[in-house]
Amino acid sequence: MDASFLIHYGTIGTVMGLSSLGVGLGQGAVGKAAVDAAVLQPHARADINRAAILGIALLDTAAIFGITIGILLLTSTNTVMDNWYTGIAYAGIACALGISSLCVGFFASGPVISACYALARHPQTSPAIIRLMLISQTLIQTPLIFGFIISVLIRFGSAPRAQDIYDSLRIIASGLAIGLGSIGPTIGLSRFGLNAVKSLGLNRESQRTVTSFAFISQAIIETPLIFALIIALIVLFMPSGGSDIIKAIKALCAAVCIGLGTYGPSISSSNTASAACTEIALRPENYSIISRLSLTSQALIDTSVIYSLIVAFMCVFI
Repeated sequence: MDASFLIHYGTIGTVMGLSSLGVGLGQGAVGKAAVDAAVLQPHARADINRAAILGIALLDTAAIFGITIGILLLTSTNTVMDNWYTGIAYAGIACALGISSLCVGFFASGPVISACYALARHPQTSPAIIRLMLISQTLIQTPLIFGFIISVLIRFGSAPRAQDIYDSLRIIASGLAIGLGSIGPTIGLSRFGLNAVKSLGLNRESQRTVTSFAFISQAIIETPLIFALIIALIVLFMPSGGSDIIKAIKALCAAVCIGLGTYGPSISSSNTASAACTEIALRPENYSIISRLSLTSQALIDTSVIYSLIVAFMCVFI
């Protein structure tokens, strides 16, 4: 019982601590970039301030989700008293929302920082720069939203019905799948968003081509995250395994497999797309060739996560 309460309240502290840490670091980096950019170009101070304020407001999403889950967990103490397996299962929330909020809170600052410096270089293109910054930041929130969804399902669905250690470990595995699976896509989306916004600052004539290319590339970069969500949902709703600890271990293996499997494809796809984005900005007349080659390469890179998905399926169903 004491261990159950320790994990329960530890989960609350972990979620709030990690979300606050990520958001605080991200907002601090944005504030520094805004001040530096305003010093470089005082005439663009109004646009830089607007971009920084909008970006900081979106960064707060991680903290808002964190405090929401924290309050929901504080209202579930009676359930933990009745069933100590529930308290253990809540650790899945720390994995799902704690990791994703830390990553998103910090890395979502990348496009905002890039926008501040791009506005200092080309203040006349401020609408396009701010628009692409907001689009990039919004898409980076996807891992956080998935982590929040899994956390809500754990809080109101699976955890209160946990009846044995298998159920608890299975629920933790679900949170771990989406938590680990969010790191690579978040980093990839952040790096690409930063470079896409930076590209607009290199050539204001490339607004249309860079923006259209960014939409497609960001969708490809976050594809591995969809696979992580699928495994997280499958593991979360698996039938109870009773005292079969082997099934619990297999669920954890599936979570780690798909979680780590998202890193390489997402980050590598981001590097490819970032290089293409820069070339499109410098040579917009070659947009068709560059974009086709980049998208083909990204599609082939993303196939590697399918292997992790297959192994994760085998861990769950065999």
